[in-house]
Amino acid sequence: MEPTELFTRGIGEDTDIVNKEMYTFPDKKGRSLTLRPEGPPPSPAPTSPIICRRCRTPAPLLYRPHVPVRAAAEGAIPAVLSDRGRDPGPEEPAADVEMFSLLVDFLNRLEFTDLAVGLNSVGCEACRPGYRDALRAVLVAHKDELCVDCVRRIDTNPLRVLDCKEPSCQPVKAMLPSIGGHLCETCSAHLRFVEEGLQNLKIPYELNDRLVRGLDYYTRTVFEVVSGRLGAQNAICGGRTL
Repeated sequence: MEPTELFTRGIGEDTDIVNKEMYTFPDKKGRSLTLRPEGPPPSPAPTSPIICRRCRTPAPLLYRPHVPVRAAAEGAIPAVLSDRGRDPGPEEPAADVEMFSLLVDFLNRLEFTDLAVGLNSVGCEACRPGYRDALRAVLVAHKDELCVDCVRRIDTNPLRVLDCKEPSCQPVKAMLPSIGGHLCETCSAHLRFVEEGLQNLKIPYELNDRLVRGLDYYTRTVFEVVSGRLGAQNAICGGRTL
């Protein structure tokens, strides 16, 4: 259980988790509290989830200069959603490639087959605002063809339209520009490095410029791992890299 503002600030106010799926209620003092809907919303405040507070505690192994630190958390995460059930890390694209290598190897050991990575970049704080403006220009012109949620997203977060599954919105989604033409040079180079790394590791992947995931604090590489053996609901896992 955490203060509600931790999740609205960290996950994003116009996400399905915040708008539709959180269990939120006031306590006896009128403070808004929420049962944690997902693991790692970012916050520099003392109200961060305990795992983040622990990582911020000085520890020699976490602060060795120029030495990459790899950490893992184990155990149940009390992620409570009413419908269904920015973490620290290196910015180098090599860390993304390493994560994909570990993940695909792990899934292979679980005997998943016919695996492929769906890959995209959602840019960064420097280039994403321009892409939002480009999306908004098209969406405003076709506002009458969108579902109620996507009409609201025009002002709040137009990237979320790319994740909409409503049939009425699909023709408009097909008109929307790709983020590839709006990435800054740093984000473009980052994505190229990740692609080259996947090619070198012979991990099948496909660029998907409509893949944005659902959390506003994601930047750059976002992904889904899918299996060709699972039919229409073929995603095994997804999110962002480190």
